[in-house]
Amino acid sequence: MPVIHDIPLKIDVNEVLRQVGIARDADLRPKMESLIAELLASDEADCLLAPAIAYELHAITEIHSDRLCIDNSWTIQGSLLSSELAQASDLAVVFCTIGPDLENEKAECKAKKNLMRALLLDSFGSAAIDILAVEAYHLIRDIAASRGHAASSPISPGMQGFSITEQWRMAKLAPIKEIGLQLTSSGMMKPQKSLSMIIGFGEEMPTWSRAEACARCNLAKSCLYRIHTQPF
Repeated sequence: MPVIHDIPLKIDVNEVLRQVGIARDADLRPKMESLIAELLASDEADCLLAPAIAYELHAITEIHSDRLCIDNSWTIQGSLLSSELAQASDLAVVFCTIGPDLENEKAECKAKKNLMRALLLDSFGSAAIDILAVEAYHLIRDIAASRGHAASSPISPGMQGFSITEQWRMAKLAPIKEIGLQLTSSGMMKPQKSLSMIIGFGEEMPTWSRAEACARCNLAKSCLYRIHTQPF
């Protein structure tokens, strides 16, 4: 059950600003940009992050219209999986987290009414987990290539046709405890700055950019955090 720690993350000001969700012409933007640059230039940014990835590979034994059967003993529900991974022979179940330290620091800032810093830390954490997810995808894509397979783009719980509660099933298929992850009763992850995904392996797999994934969302036209150009 592979687990990877100490993953370097390259986070830039623009990615954090996107997560802040402040319009480009907003009065607050220059001040926030300066604070972000200050944070990224300090040692504090690295101290607050503990990036880790846990994953496991599984054989797909049956594909139904609403579920995948895994290793002849497990199922993962979701019409999105069945449609996008119809040609897959195997899949990777992947969990990523940046750890609890940033979340704890943000909570302390809120308690002290330092709301600007709390917002900055939250946006920094969101940018970090997004970048970590891309690193995880590249890792799995390389593993697929080493087996002579292509990799699909990642599919995460919460997307249409793949319920967030399926994280309970996914958690049994990857070593999440080894990277400090827990699930709440509703299937949400703790620490909050964490992410899970499923990636299919096969001869030909469907892929899409992060911008295309955002475009599929019901909030695509109004979302301040929407990605417009980035690939996986």
